[in-house]
Amino acid sequence: MDAALAWVVLGVSLAGLSFAVLVPGFWLPLPGTAAEDGDAERATTRLLLVTGAAVALVLFLATLPAHAPWSSGQALGRGYLLGAAGALMAVALLHHLRARVVMASREPAPAALQLTAICGAVGLLSLGVLPLALAVLLFPASIIDALLGVALGGVLTALLARLGYAFHAQTAPEIPDGATLQGWAVYLATLAGALAFGFYHFPPPQALARIVPLGLGAAMILAVAAAAGLFGAARTPARAFVCTGVLSALVLALLSAVMLPRWVPESGAVAVVLLGIGTAFLSTLLAATLPPGKAGMGESAGIAGLMLLGLYVTAFDWLRGYGVGLALVGAWVAGSGGLAALYWRGLARASALRWQRPAPEGGSEPASVALFLHHLLAVGLLALLFRLFLERYRPLATDLSLTVHFTFVGLVVGALIPLWIAESLERSVARLRRVSAAPAAQRRGAASAAGLFAAAGIAFWAVGAPAAVGIAWGMRSLVGLLAGLLVAGVFLLFPRGERGKGIGAQASLLATVLIALATVQLAHLLEPLGVLHREVRVTVLGVFAVLAVLSMLLGQWSARGACKAAFRLEGEGEGTDGR
Repeated sequence: MDAALAWVVLGVSLAGLSFAVLVPGFWLPLPGTAAEDGDAERATTRLLLVTGAAVALVLFLATLPAHAPWSSGQALGRGYLLGAAGALMAVALLHHLRARVVMASREPAPAALQLTAICGAVGLLSLGVLPLALAVLLFPASIIDALLGVALGGVLTALLARLGYAFHAQTAPEIPDGATLQGWAVYLATLAGALAFGFYHFPPPQALARIVPLGLGAAMILAVAAAAGLFGAARTPARAFVCTGVLSALVLALLSAVMLPRWVPESGAVAVVLLGIGTAFLSTLLAATLPPGKAGMGESAGIAGLMLLGLYVTAFDWLRGYGVGLALVGAWVAGSGGLAALYWRGLARASALRWQRPAPEGGSEPASVALFLHHLLAVGLLALLFRLFLERYRPLATDLSLTVHFTFVGLVVGALIPLWIAESLERSVARLRRVSAAPAAQRRGAASAAGLFAAAGIAFWAVGAPAAVGIAWGMRSLVGLLAGLLVAGVFLLFPRGERGKGIGAQASLLATVLIALATVQLAHLLEPLGVLHREVRVTVLGVFAVLAVLSMLLGQWSARGACKAAFRLEGEGEGTDGR
């Protein structure tokens, strides 16, 4: 029965992907002949697709050797390929639909843009479910490694695309900022975490209960597809996307009430899903009423964070980590409307630039609420990964000897790293804005260099931070590291000014999720290193510190050098504003 449900989910995801590709063609005007209108985005997308595929292939080849530590991680590499392929398909899908808008023979109607945005959300939800359904069907013997591999591949590849688009958007306004891909990556990782808890929580005889999150994901695909036909032509974008979320909530609530008592042998599954739905909509209403980005209204972030904490505690009390996963998947019914809102913003701006009319304001559109909601759901994901770490390395949850000191050290490190990444990204964005008057080729070169080095630095921290903390202070310190990442995610919820348009804070949150995923998956490799002599640990920590400083200096030097080249600067005293 569990395999049958997985096959049904796979079919629904493929149907949803076909729906997203084909249906907008009936609403959008036929393509015109102005192919050069999309050249900048096309070149950027091609570069990101090639880079993401190359990185995925290299990391997969690294898992092929049969000797330790990769001998037990073969499913990790194959899962990583599935996740990376899903992210690359998401990039290609969003580019395809956007190209239809940019290259249209006449200006698309507002209803066509809204429907295309909702169809894009259907495609993203389908691509979130598809690789996980394949992992469940292909790797039942090593499913946890496969699921975390899918999450790592999707998040890392989406982070590459997010940084690439965001940096190129600073020098070319026709390029999207990649925020939609970031929301998709959070959704994929949430589904993967919920599935992992299902396999931990239930024994093989209760296999159907393990993959309930996939069934909920398939129900959301069908609900959002129905919303495209019902609400795509709504009078305002806000009404279209709110109605999309409401319909998804009704469908998911009805399905949960009917099917979950049969599929899940323990009581409380329906209640935690409904609590997740309610928390998400209350947070959305709060963000729309008291926008967190406005001065004096940061208290809405605090209230939403407290509601999320209450959801976590209540769901955990009912069904432990499995309940938390179900609650967060239920909360994504509101996030599905947020995906459509973020994608609509990019489509509306592209259409406005193409037809030379005013673009929608950034602070008065549904996308600003969607960004906050996705950020809140990412914080919930960090809490889920914290619990997943304790579930996977169960002795750490009960052995409290000598824990306080080492956990405190890990907490401080985990809280500092995301904040440093945010500041570094915002500084790079500020530099790129100063090259907007340079020739197009030099602007693209500066943005590509900045994005590449930023992604390389984040990847270094994703692997190096848990490795250094685990080797220097032992496995118990990794509990504090994950707690610190969660604290940093909560802190980033609060408004921090207009510097970098928040791109640094938003992208650093996805980097935080990547670090947490890497810690959950790779911590078992560090356990044998915890018995090294103190001198060896100090040496390893010193080497890591030197590499960290060199990576920071190299990133700053490359960004400054790229900007100077774009400006054709010569001599001293120019380009020194980056500090």
